[in-house]
Amino acid sequence: MKQHFSEILLGLLAALLAVVSFYLYTVQKAKEAALGAIGDAEEKDRLGKEKMHLAVQNVYAVIPAVLRPIFTPALLEQLIQPIFEKMKVYAEKKYGGKST
Repeated sequence: MKQHFSEILLGLLAALLAVVSFYLYTVQKAKEAALGAIGDAEEKDRLGKEKMHLAVQNVYAVIPAVLRPIFTPALLEQLIQPIFEKMKVYAEKKYGGKST
């Protein structure tokens, strides 16, 4: 009985580790896609909301279907917004003035 319980516990831990690993892998891929999507949006001379929409669409496209209920477009927008803000601050410091 005790050995059976430990086998079940070990199986659950392995499954949990697999889920967490898949989640972290997806988060990393989403970050990479966000940086690429933001760069693409910047190159196409779009305005702020257009840039955000394009970036969210591009990142959402790389999210596996299983995780899309978790990584909704609204959540992705919240995750991408700080990247845009940091890029804006950098651009203002480097080039002066305001950026879109």
